[in-house]
Amino acid sequence: MRRPEDIRGVNSPNSSAYSATLRKLLLYSFLLFTIPIFLYFCLKHTILEGMFQVAEHSATLYGAFAAIAAVHVILGLFVYSAFMEEERARPVKTD
Repeated sequence: MRRPEDIRGVNSPNSSAYSATLRKLLLYSFLLFTIPIFLYFCLKHTILEGMFQVAEHSATLYGAFAAIAAVHVILGLFVYSAFMEEERARPVKTD
């Protein structure tokens, strides 16, 4: 007697698509967590306060703006890659 398919689709032909989607989700989640935090602290402490002697309040504000911009860029890249993946996944119908 054959075992039914796993709920994750392990035995299905689309299992590589599921794993690719999961890898993409994990990659962008990691980027959304690390890059804005790194950018904020690097820009605030090292560049603005350390090199350019900008006031602490202004350095905090500029660092926060840079982190927000980074989040928007990463989300935009994720949406763009999702749209491009959808384009590739559609079969072309020919008559």
